[in-house]
Amino acid sequence: MADIEVKPAAVDAAVTVAPDAPKKPANYAAMWQLYLILALVFVNSANNGYDGSMFSSVLAFQDFLDFFGTSGADARTSELAILINVGNIVGGFLAGPICDFRGRRFGLAVGCIIIIIAAVIQGTATGDSQLMGGRFMIGVGLPITVSAAPIFVAELSPPEIRGTLVGLYNCMWYLGSFAARVTVLGLASYSGSIKWRLPLFLQMTPSVIVLLTLWALPESPRYLMFKGREEDAARVLAKYHAGGDVDSPLVREQIAEIQASIEEE
Repeated sequence: MADIEVKPAAVDAAVTVAPDAPKKPANYAAMWQLYLILALVFVNSANNGYDGSMFSSVLAFQDFLDFFGTSGADARTSELAILINVGNIVGGFLAGPICDFRGRRFGLAVGCIIIIIAAVIQGTATGDSQLMGGRFMIGVGLPITVSAAPIFVAELSPPEIRGTLVGLYNCMWYLGSFAARVTVLGLASYSGSIKWRLPLFLQMTPSVIVLLTLWALPESPRYLMFKGREEDAARVLAKYHAGGDVDSPLVREQIAEIQASIEEE
């Protein structure tokens, strides 16, 4: 494919051909592959739902409170709960630069690795300092993944259903919250530290799933365009939006829109 040069007139031309552009990928195998890819990214949203429900539930276990020397209603409990928010602030500042540095997949990978390490730290905690360190790291990792994943979904989704798919991303929050409640409820009758350590460990589950499947995810077309890789961006858009036809009007329209957006920044 020849180098793609998009000029201002190309945007008007793209808009002109847009009504004739195919609204669905001609290659249905690629279409369902795209949906599977996005579904895997959706799993990341379960992280937030799991954390909010899991930790509040663990704080109700007397074994947990006794182990860390807190009553559940004192200043130490507040410190344990608020540390994730302190981490959120730090992670929020890091999210943008990380996602722009090497792409959305890289941002997802960094955030997932931080969360996995943090889950191990908090799950093996032998004192409140270690638990607080794990909670802080969870807070750092969450905003990085939460920034990278929705951007990735928006930039890879077909234009005609982009809003729907981005909206569906947050639905997995409730699945994560449900999973946390079921896990804690199932362990409520157990004695010893396993009843609260296991939920802390299992917080890594969504991140492990996403991290293990990142190799199958294409890079965001917008990021590729941002890095000057127009041909690669066109191939990704063609594969998942236009049945592999890089000369499709739909592909040309999106390339023009992406480049116009980048030039305005």
